Amino acid sequence: MYEDCDNAYADKVYNIPKVHPSYKPDLDADHDGVACEVAIAGGTNLADYKPTATQTATQAAPTELPVTGTDASVGGLMAIGLATGLLGSTLVLGVRRRYRGAHR
Repeated sequence: MYEDCDNAYADKVYNIPKVHPSYKPDLDADHDGVACEVAIAGGTNLADYKPTATQTATQAAPTELPVTGTDASVGGLMAIGLATGLLGSTLVLGVRRRYRGAHR
């Protein structure tokens, strides 16, 4: 971990991505997920860093959940499906009874 970008630059490390253990939000000046953004001659560019499965498993869980939709839409779709199923069943049974009555 680096206290500030000057310490990272002293180790010739730059472009630290959010997935790297050395990343800290306060080192990311423009809040784009890359800390200590600058090119250093002969330095280590961490922009293409890919964590291993072990590193990924040990990282802290995210503090925010992704937005995937609303729960209200699921309830509405379930109600529509139930109503459609009941209406369809009623129509099938009504036609079936009418058909049996006509041939007796």
